[in-house]
Amino acid sequence: MIARGALPGAAAFVALIAWFAAALLRYGFPYELEWMEGGVLSHVERVQSGAALWVPPGLDFAPFPYTPLYYVVCAPFAALWPGSFVPLRVVSIAASTATFVIVGVLAARYTSSPSGAEPSPRASKWLAGLLASGLVAACAEFTGGFGDLARVDPLAWAFALACLLAADRTKGVRGAVLAALLGAAAFHTKQSTALLVFSAGAILSARSVRLGVLFGVVAAVAVGGVTLVLDARTDGWFSFWTLSLLNGAPIHGPAWVDYWRESGLAVGAAFAVAAAAAVTRVWRPELMRVGAPC
Repeated sequence: MIARGALPGAAAFVALIAWFAAALLRYGFPYELEWMEGGVLSHVERVQSGAALWVPPGLDFAPFPYTPLYYVVCAPFAALWPGSFVPLRVVSIAASTATFVIVGVLAARYTSSPSGAEPSPRASKWLAGLLASGLVAACAEFTGGFGDLARVDPLAWAFALACLLAADRTKGVRGAVLAALLGAAAFHTKQSTALLVFSAGAILSARSVRLGVLFGVVAAVAVGGVTLVLDARTDGWFSFWTLSLLNGAPIHGPAWVDYWRESGLAVGAAFAVAAAAAVTRVWRPELMRVGAPC
């Protein structure tokens, strides 16, 4: 087992080291590394100055169609380096680090040693977590390389996965409330995380309908309440920029094909690594062992 796990484990470790090395080498770059970073910095500076984000479009400023939590989180750190991308990228690197940890914990939680295999189940869990985290790091390029940039995405991923982990582990009311608040935080960072938050609610509901209902109510209140308050304070411009504008975007048919063609390499590589690990019994999730000989 140790010999079989050495090569994929080393590859996952190298992928993680490479990700952090690239992030540390470029986090201090004084100019935009991606076209949205400058706009994100201007949003953070508006939060610092107390200026409204959700305003009628003008020549001097038009907000991105994202919810504001990333800007709010970054604002206190940005005060330490005025006009710099560094604090925003540091927040993103910290969020991506949390994502790697959460993915590893989830993988380890649902992995155990095949029957009669060595090393111990604990070592198998560590290996599974390392493989999962390394795979996420290795696929960074296929996600646009946004994990260490001044963008809302890394913090949104971290909140959404934390919501999923909390929902998976909780057995009581406090855990359900925590998961719901993390889910609301994910939505208020980027709206597209709503699908993963919904999945967390489904997981919780499968274990306990009562906790699932509680999760849904708390998440709905946290999302809807903040939306209503911000909408009232901005004369409706908040919902225009973050909801109405996106709902009015047309569906571009060829993009559906292009997306799968461009992401196919990453998806295919992920399944290939998982399949190879499972066949060699280096890593076999619980669902893959159901009814299968060990």
